[in-house]
Amino acid sequence: MNRKLGCSVLLLVLLCAVWVASCAPAHHYVYQIPEQTDDGWATASLDDVGMNKELLGELIERIDRKEYRNVHGISHCEGWKARL
Repeated sequence: MNRKLGCSVLLLVLLCAVWVASCAPAHHYVYQIPEQTDDGWATASLDDVGMNKELLGELIERIDRKEYRNVHGISHCEGWKARL
């Protein structure tokens, strides 16, 4: 195999690998009600406190895609109840 053909094959393989990786299904956030533990914090669902699950899901997915620098997670506390 000559060098030019070898480089072309390598380039084609790399392009295919990038294409396959970009076709992977995106991670989709699914909200779950926080578990009530014995840490002194009461928990509640987003529906119980009037928060929008779809907007929260969009925010979490943007954080997951690294659209916000240096944000690794979020929490919300109101009236001594943990929401997230």
